[in-house]
Amino acid sequence: MDSVEKTTNRSEQKSSRKFLKSLIRKQPQELLLVIGTGVSAAVAPGIPALCSWRSCIEAVIEAAEQLEVLHPGDIAEFRRKVTKDRDLLVVAHDLIRKMSPRTGDAKPNFFQDCLMEVFDNLEQHIQNPLVLQSILSLMDRGTMVLTTNYDNLLELFGQQQNKPMESLDLKDKTKVWAGALPWGVPCSRLCSRSFLCSVL
Repeated sequence: MDSVEKTTNRSEQKSSRKFLKSLIRKQPQELLLVIGTGVSAAVAPGIPALCSWRSCIEAVIEAAEQLEVLHPGDIAEFRRKVTKDRDLLVVAHDLIRKMSPRTGDAKPNFFQDCLMEVFDNLEQHIQNPLVLQSILSLMDRGTMVLTTNYDNLLELFGQQQNKPMESLDLKDKTKVWAGALPWGVPCSRLCSRSFLCSVL
């Protein structure tokens, strides 16, 4: 590493430390906590579908086979893709499209059914609740949480702790004002302990 790279690296580290220190001074209601599958995987490490994209896709394919929502040929093709393709995001996208409703079609959303099967009884697999307790504590003090997770572990844990919360699907254009949030992430949910007037 040359001296320019070292200087740049040190500068970035300083900037990161300053940013983290600035968060400590923030009030909880000034924060938006963005969480992903790493939280769920840490809380329920015994669920393979939470450990990696590949494991999640494989679990959805298995559920699709058990529920008989895909043709056996499609199941075989997706299993081949998940083991050979490097771009698992494309594989996941194709799988979702294959099992999701089309415009004007009354076909049910089989992908949602498969996810419900994969993450059934998720709350029974909680091994490390401290992370979820910390998130709930921040939410109690006004922090909103944005999650891109397919699972609903945070909501389930909140119910267990007698702290129910609202969960809005950000794709639901009837409830979320499109200009309120800058994210276009599919399957995102915004969770709050109080009704989300600011985004309705």
